[in-house]
Amino acid sequence: MDGVDPSSAVADDEALWRRVHSTQLVPDGSGAKRVSSAAFKDPEMSVDRRLIREACGQGVVDSLGSSAALAEVSAGACVAHGQECRPDPLVENPSHALVVGKKTKPTAQALAAAAQLVA
Repeated sequence: MDGVDPSSAVADDEALWRRVHSTQLVPDGSGAKRVSSAAFKDPEMSVDRRLIREACGQGVVDSLGSSAALAEVSAGACVAHGQECRPDPLVENPSHALVVGKKTKPTAQALAAAAQLVA
């Protein structure tokens, strides 16, 4: 894994990937889709750390799984909105992490606004 420790602290500049269900995609006004705030409401939101995925030789397709889309948001954006980013490596997914904290409507909306669809 190229010397990257999956249990290391999540840096603010790390990209986090969140799986998005098709019901969590909404029109963006230009004919494309964007992720809705509904994708960012779980108080223990499951994400993948892009840095760890890539160190394992994996990428977007591996994180996407059977989900409709994959959104990327920085850990710093999460922290700026009162969230804690915790590494939570799993045997089957060493890149797994949690974004922990109460996600009020304004918080979920801010995270959705900060997110970009990457797949």
